[in-house]
Amino acid sequence: MLELEGSVPMETAVAPADDAVATSPAQALQDQSVLVAVQDPKTAAILSEAIQADGLSLLRADDAEEALALVRRKRPALVILERGLASGDALHLCRAIRAEPGAYGEDVVIVRTPGPACAPGCCEGRVVG
Repeated sequence: MLELEGSVPMETAVAPADDAVATSPAQALQDQSVLVAVQDPKTAAILSEAIQADGLSLLRADDAEEALALVRRKRPALVILERGLASGDALHLCRAIRAEPGAYGEDVVIVRTPGPACAPGCCEGRVVG
């Protein structure tokens, strides 16, 4: 064991507390909801399936107005928005969510899905990695 003068031995410094409980992200969100506002049906299905498989409550919105109404009513722990969401831009919606009275900092993820508005090849790099 490496010890420097005046330092705490490494074993002591990194030892977890006896009462520490390891939790997965899904366990941390237990009894919480996740809002998915994604128009692309394939992406929405994949996200919805993954969320429900982890035992989380799923909220779905088809456009920006519905998404903001659900945020106001349900206060989801996580919001997943598609960049080109109908009836409003995801960045504007993200700002509106953050500006909500009593907002406690919902996490917002913005995704971009390939679609007809994409130029040929524009999203390949994003899809690949």
